[in-house]
Amino acid sequence: MIKETIFYHRAYRKRLFSKKKVFFESVVLLSPVLLVLLLYPVITLYISKFSALILSRYFIKEKISILQRDYILSHLYIVSTHTLLHSPLFYLLFFLLSFLALIVALALSKKHIFKPIFLYLIYILLINVISSIFFVLIPFQFPYDITIFSDLYMKTEVAIWFFIPLILAMALISVPSNILSKFLVSIATIIYSIMFAVVRYILFLYILQKFSFVFMSTLFFALGPLVDFIYIVGIYSYYLSLISEKNKNSVGEGQWLY
Repeated sequence: MIKETIFYHRAYRKRLFSKKKVFFESVVLLSPVLLVLLLYPVITLYISKFSALILSRYFIKEKISILQRDYILSHLYIVSTHTLLHSPLFYLLFFLLSFLALIVALALSKKHIFKPIFLYLIYILLINVISSIFFVLIPFQFPYDITIFSDLYMKTEVAIWFFIPLILAMALISVPSNILSKFLVSIATIIYSIMFAVVRYILFLYILQKFSFVFMSTLFFALGPLVDFIYIVGIYSYYLSLISEKNKNSVGEGQWLY
C-alpha cells in the first residue's frame, strides 16, 4: 500500500541526542528493574494467596498449598495442587480429536482466509497431538507435575517483569517524547503483565487440575511467554502511534544526513 501522505521533514534526517540526556533517560527507564527486584517476593505471595483463594472454591481446599521457592537473590511463592491422571481412553480420544482438527486447520489455512489465525491454531494442535501421543504410550513417565509447572510459570513471569523495562528502555530512548510518558508506559506494561499473569495463572491451574496436565505443554508453549511478547509489542506500538500522531506536523530537531 502506497502512503497517501509523506512528511518531508522526516526524510533524510536523523535525531540528535545529548549524551547526558541519554544517560538520564536510561537510568530512569531502567529503575523499574530495581522495583521488581525488591517487590517480586511480595507480589508472588499475593498472587499465590489470591489464586489459592479462587481455586479453593472449585477444588478441595486441603489439597491446595502455597510453597516457597528460592529465586535470584530472594524467593518467590507458588501454588501447588495434586496431579490428576486420566485413563488411556481419554488421551486416545484427545489425540484423535486434535489430529482431526489439525487436518481441518491445515486444509483451511491454504485458502488464505484468516491465515495467521489458522497458523497459530496449527501450532497449538501440533503440540496437542505430540503431547497426547506421549500420554497414550507412557503417561506415568511424564516428568512434570502441577507443582513443577507452577514453579516454572512463576519464575518465567518474574523474568518477564525484569525483561520489560530493559527492552522498553532500549526501544523508547529514541522516541521523541518526554521521559515521564516513557516511564509511565514501562510501569503500565509491568502492571498489565502482573494482572494478566494472575488471571492466566488461575486459569492454567484450573485447567490442569480439572482436566489433566496433558494440556500442560500447550498452555506453556502456546499461551505462555509467547503471549507476553505480543502484548508488550502491542503496548509499545500503540504508544508509538500516539506519539507519531502528535508529532506529525512538527518539524522537530534534527540534522540532515547529506
